[in-house]
Amino acid sequence: QDCVINLRHACLKARVELIVDEINEIDFPKRVAYGLRGKYQYDIISLNVGSSGLFGGGDVDALIQIPAKPFSGFVQSWARWRERILSTKLPRQLLVVGGGAAGVELAFALAAFARSAPALAGSVVTLATQEASVLNDMDPAIQERVSRSLRERGVIIFPKLQIGRAHV
Repeated sequence: QDCVINLRHACLKARVELIVDEINEIDFPKRVAYGLRGKYQYDIISLNVGSSGLFGGGDVDALIQIPAKPFSGFVQSWARWRERILSTKLPRQLLVVGGGAAGVELAFALAAFARSAPALAGSVVTLATQEASVLNDMDPAIQERVSRSLRERGVIIFPKLQIGRAHV
């Protein structure tokens, strides 16, 4: 609850339109988002994926998504995932989407977990961000230091990457 942002208030203050809908597809070249309630033309789009996101769920051998919001749900999902993942020894592709503070923290945590858990030997942690760098709103020296530290821990960083749709 400490991390909740009042989006309605923030949007009013920024003079932008808040649309609450489940977006199923985004056509970036046409600047159109398709949701359950309609089709939305946009100039600039910002998505809050909340407790659901871009990817479908699955079991331990398929694509698994653990949304970071709401945080209480993330903590529970993370604990269940750790328990299940430790029961099978198999290298995994671990992806963190988002290069802000929370995404960077998750990438560091996953990298440490992958190095310390024998069940994850050979796993690769990747951090994807649509920005030019991780922590894009911070000082460039901090961005470089954090990026270097992530790379030193084996994290692969994909900057300027936009994920519009994922298929399992």
